Amino acid sequence: PNLIAIEQPVPDWQLLSLPLLRAQSHVALMLDESIHNAHDAADAIRLNAADLINIKLAKSGGLFGAAAIDATAAAAGVPCMVGCNAETRLGTAASAHFIAAHENVHYGDIDSFMLLAETDWLSGGFTSDGPTLTLSDRPGLGVDVRL
Repeated sequence: PNLIAIEQPVPDWQLLSLPLLRAQSHVALMLDESIHNAHDAADAIRLNAADLINIKLAKSGGLFGAAAIDATAAAAGVPCMVGCNAETRLGTAASAHFIAAHENVHYGDIDSFMLLAETDWLSGGFTSDGPTLTLSDRPGLGVDVRL
């Protein structure tokens, strides 16, 4: 009952198999590894291959590339999620700001900072209370970098 989607159920190069799988599935399909840029998103949407798109800022060329993917998906009515790989607090802050700024992003899975050791050279950006992140109101991403 709490299952939102199945993420990338086939290898990224098997995009053409997804429309049939999607038609037969009762669970939404979310593409991740198949989507690196707005062109990939447009191809997946044209093929009717995705119910959701998982955007990873580090994989998609940063904020600008991620925004292009989101705009492409939003224009077609396909919601997005922002995910992560092994981002530090800095990458997590960027992802959290992206989620807050884009209404087509319905979900976030940006918890990799919890798996990394805290550093004394990187702080701020947000506070966390369980699954909830609260963005800093400081300028930019609100992250302090001490070199």
